[in-house]
Amino acid sequence: MSRAIAKYWITSVMVGLVIVFAFLYVRPGWETKGDPKLRLATLEGDPKAVANLSVWGTYRYSRDFNSRIGLDVDGIIHEKEPTLYEQTFEPWLSAKTVKNMFDGNLDFLRGKKNYGTFYSDDEMLAYANTEHVNDDWVLQISVLDKDTKQQSDFEVQYPDSNTRNYWFTDALQRAANGDIIVLSTHSVNVDAEETRHDKELVRLQIDTGKKAISSVTTVIAGREEDKKQLGLLRNTKVYNPMPYMLISAPMNGKWGYYSYQTATGKLSPISIVKAGTEIPTMFDVADDRLDYAYTDGSRIHLQSFDLATGQPESEEILIDTSQWNAVSARAVAANPKAFSIIYENKKADDPIAGVAIVDRKTGKVIYRAEVQADGTEQERQEALRKFDLVSGLAL
Repeated sequence: MSRAIAKYWITSVMVGLVIVFAFLYVRPGWETKGDPKLRLATLEGDPKAVANLSVWGTYRYSRDFNSRIGLDVDGIIHEKEPTLYEQTFEPWLSAKTVKNMFDGNLDFLRGKKNYGTFYSDDEMLAYANTEHVNDDWVLQISVLDKDTKQQSDFEVQYPDSNTRNYWFTDALQRAANGDIIVLSTHSVNVDAEETRHDKELVRLQIDTGKKAISSVTTVIAGREEDKKQLGLLRNTKVYNPMPYMLISAPMNGKWGYYSYQTATGKLSPISIVKAGTEIPTMFDVADDRLDYAYTDGSRIHLQSFDLATGQPESEEILIDTSQWNAVSARAVAANPKAFSIIYENKKADDPIAGVAIVDRKTGKVIYRAEVQADGTEQERQEALRKFDLVSGLAL
């Protein structure tokens, strides 16, 4: 009797697994009709002026299934099958990043967490990650000498480690003497309900020879407010040498933006004038320059700042995308010559999803394109409404 029951339960479990598999993997296939007939169509400018004429977004194939897709002038871009490393470290590390940073040193990624923080320069690779181990907060460090291939792995304990604290690794740099600089967020619960937090951004300098913390400095501290977070303004887990970083924090009772000089630890205010209604969409830091953008609907405001002085480096540029029938827009990337922007209008008769590259000095369009669909009017509108832009054109 017991064998029959066991056999019955095994069969039931197997049937259940088949049903789950069918729901998760087969059903979306039933509800899709192949690739959407979308493509990127040039409206202004020379396509040859664009480094990579493609964009990425998400497409809602069905109520239960979204997928990331790429588009170029020929239609859908089909990605090659990702490697095991790429599967492990997406979305924190893109395939391009893995190739550029770890080519020839892929073994360095072995055993690393995909939410850890990485650093690379001409001489070394480094990794830092914070973990809660046996009621203590520890910082895991790995350093690889690119020339000798010698690797050092060790742990150090955070200076203030208890159950009411929380530590998180934010950024990784290298000091002039070869030490590792780790910027970590230290959060302390200030009430029993854990609804309020005091936070500080802490600089830890690690002597890799002694495998120990050589100095600890508080960069800035304060109590977080609703919709305002203290910390670095950089959405990445991958770092190259950065002379300056950008911080959002309260100082003297007023929230603002500050440049942090990596070598000296100097903190300087950035003179960004805030009206209170704008929505920041881009903080792009390159060497000693900050490219800042905010939007108020269809209008994008762009300006550059010198991070050494905190002062504006250029006059504000205004790009009004309502001229293209857009109702929302944002800047997504910058380089010394241009800005990359996205604009949209989902409620238009033919929904709009457009991208453009504009000259950073004049605001004039260098290149502009929009996503277009083939088929009947109803098919075009449906396909365009299901597509959401994520990335603009690469610079």
